[in-house]
Amino acid sequence: MEFPTKAFGHVRSSWDGWLPAVILYLSIPFVALFHYDFDFIWSKQAASNFFLLLAVVASLPLLIQRPLGKLMSRDFVVLFLLTVWAGVSASWAIVPIKVFKSCTVMIASIVGFGLGKSILGDKSKAIAFLAVSVSTGLVVASYGVLQYHLDSGVFTMPNDQFGFKDATTSYGLSNFATGVLVIIFPFGLGLAFSRINLALRWLGLVSSILIFYYVLVSHVRAGYISLFCAATFLTVLLFLRQRYLKVRRVRTMIFVAVLTILASAIILANGSFRNTLFSAFNIEHPTIQIRLHTWKQALAIVRDHPVFGVGLGNYDVIGWKYLDETQEQLIIESNTRMDRTHNEYLNLTSELGLPGLLAFLTFLGLIISGAVAWLRASVKHENFWIVAALTAGILSGLVDAIFTFPFQVPGSIHAFFLSAGVLSGLVFQSDALKARVLSISFRTRKLLQGAGSMVAVVGLLIAVNWNINFLTADICYQKGLWLMQQGKNELALEAFNKGLDFEPFAEKIYYDRAFVLTNLGRVQEAIASLESCLEYAPFFGRARTEHRVLLATHPERVDVGR
Repeated sequence: MEFPTKAFGHVRSSWDGWLPAVILYLSIPFVALFHYDFDFIWSKQAASNFFLLLAVVASLPLLIQRPLGKLMSRDFVVLFLLTVWAGVSASWAIVPIKVFKSCTVMIASIVGFGLGKSILGDKSKAIAFLAVSVSTGLVVASYGVLQYHLDSGVFTMPNDQFGFKDATTSYGLSNFATGVLVIIFPFGLGLAFSRINLALRWLGLVSSILIFYYVLVSHVRAGYISLFCAATFLTVLLFLRQRYLKVRRVRTMIFVAVLTILASAIILANGSFRNTLFSAFNIEHPTIQIRLHTWKQALAIVRDHPVFGVGLGNYDVIGWKYLDETQEQLIIESNTRMDRTHNEYLNLTSELGLPGLLAFLTFLGLIISGAVAWLRASVKHENFWIVAALTAGILSGLVDAIFTFPFQVPGSIHAFFLSAGVLSGLVFQSDALKARVLSISFRTRKLLQGAGSMVAVVGLLIAVNWNINFLTADICYQKGLWLMQQGKNELALEAFNKGLDFEPFAEKIYYDRAFVLTNLGRVQEAIASLESCLEYAPFFGRARTEHRVLLATHPERVDVGR
């Protein structure tokens, strides 16, 4: 396939049969025609995993032919062991099926990491990866900016769970969108700083500017902090590199100062931007109070389950037991679901124990320490800004993970692990870092190569099969909602029941099913449906409120099955 301009020469050079699938995989979770539902996001997950499967299948010839050296580094082994530990946690989890649901994400993540590491981990393909990423980021950010300023037609800005206007882009919640875009933001700066062709440099610069502006109008505090950390990291690298190369830094200092002043002026001049920024440091702010409560809960769970945790995906099942009456009332009054800790590190520790946290931190430490070592030793290298951009993107995602849950959202989790794989593949090519690659014989490598490829395909097939069930349940749920709005309660109930056949732990279906049953006069069954909802999602404040109302108005209690 030929491209019309020289601008995409690097992309063209890496177009060898597998990249179309990778591009599709990247594009689907980033730019989708349908939105996330805050409570029901598995349709996106199904699409993401399906296109990732296509990418793996398309890459099989290369995966089998190439040496396995890059893939057998310690970071991949540690991530694999973490995934195994997560799967084993089903043996002690309260709701084992939630473990398997969450494991579909982990399977896709480790496959994405391996794909990025083994296939995309060289210069031309890494540049292609950055170009595709910043292009999708440009589209997503542009959509969000148009929503914010136009708020009509296809650019209508919907209300979030609190009833406020939210520039969601195609993600259904601005927090989800920023979780992806803060990872992509440094990629654009890396392309702008690098000495590639002019078109890609301008693509990177424009993309970074639009992503920066979208994060501002999204009013996501974690996004503000993540962008600041990524920009600071790249700025420090810029000055250190120029110092090493003995380049005059006056123009650079002026340029950075002007950008800093301009960005600060934009934030401080706008009241809403300014309030969002300063609220991040206001410990009395309601959303910060809620986060602090969830962090305390997670620490209490870790105290009681330090080794094994409560099982992957089971935080929301047990976390409610650690709330006091004041915290419970806060959740109900604020219409907030505290089913996640809004801190990935605490969430991981509460679900997989200290061994899970140690494995994850070891994985991150190997990648970041390798990247830093490479950057220190390769200041003059032509790949410097590519590695720097990928490192900054990973760090930005990790900062975001302190305040929210990007590793539980399709799109951001795939963006993170695929980027980490590309970074690891680039870094561990260095002679200085080849010692970190496990030494195995050629025959063993070939055996592992074939077996690993097959395991990746089978694992993803299992993940896709699970996600087809989630997708089917989502379709039934949406159909049921539409029928309920039309007043066709019997048909809506039938659709909801069918959805539960495919996903028997879908708390959102149980919740809306209760309304249909109430409309049909089957109040006791409605109460039972709400209790099933709360069994799988004790943090669901609205369901808890409705359950109390129905019990108060209908005190008689009869055991009723679904």
